[in-house]
Amino acid sequence: MLFGLIKRTARNFIQSRGYVISKPTEIEKRYLRSPWAYLTRDPSRFATVYANNRKLLKSVTSWISPQALNGSLWRYGVPVEWDAAQDGAMNRSGLPDVDSEITSADLLAFIASQFQDLRYLEIGVSVGKTFLQICDQFRSAQIVGLDVEDVNPALLSRFHQPQVTWRAPTPYEVETLSGQRAIKHATMTALSSTVHYLSADQFRDDTWERLAGRKFNLVFSDGVHSATALRTELLFLLKYNLIDGERFAMFWDDLWGDDMQSAFLDCAKTLCIRFGRGDDAIALFTLHGSYGYQRPMGLFCSFDL
Repeated sequence: MLFGLIKRTARNFIQSRGYVISKPTEIEKRYLRSPWAYLTRDPSRFATVYANNRKLLKSVTSWISPQALNGSLWRYGVPVEWDAAQDGAMNRSGLPDVDSEITSADLLAFIASQFQDLRYLEIGVSVGKTFLQICDQFRSAQIVGLDVEDVNPALLSRFHQPQVTWRAPTPYEVETLSGQRAIKHATMTALSSTVHYLSADQFRDDTWERLAGRKFNLVFSDGVHSATALRTELLFLLKYNLIDGERFAMFWDDLWGDDMQSAFLDCAKTLCIRFGRGDDAIALFTLHGSYGYQRPMGLFCSFDL
């Protein structure tokens, strides 16, 4: 009993300093890679996207207002503890922080830079930190963001003359963070001539049907963080033929635990079969995201980076 108390106390103390204590999963043992193994293959390309991302991040003074958070369905995916900077903690950052370490947005931009005709889908835009970095880097790309929230006003303000181009004639109910139900009108907003934001429930068939006719070659999965959500996303992408058949990459955030990693691996292996690739097309990384602790993230890539 005394040993257990000492162990819990030590673990809580270490975690309070920003470290996450966990044993590597079997999937991590097999697929965990260093992002530098990819980034250093073209250091000049990476240096460019990294510098551009840092310049953009430093230009944003506030990612979301208290009013927007209070009026949202799911707080734009931002937990209460990440509203402000997490000073004094290792291995984590607050939402307003600009990280010098490599982030998922840096790796995404590096991958995106290898498409001549980028068509990007981001599932789970949140406040728009990653989304805006991709938009800023690739201004001629076709970009779509999908989130149950309306466009974050701080993100909306970065675009000139955005306009709602479609509104669903019939509303539906969605669950909120508080467990209550809210009435949702799905909308499509043109943030620019090439950037669109679909505000809709990612679990609904008609949400994905709205994207039919598009062919995405880079998809970032950062929506609902559950194994069911990951599998459902891929099913819809395949059902509506939304995946480019020539050159494709998909990146998954927040792969904590066996269930999320198993779902990721199932999705990645399905894509391997579709593109005739082996396990060398699959990788896990430990990276910073928009904020929070470093965490496992996954990649499938149909081509060699």
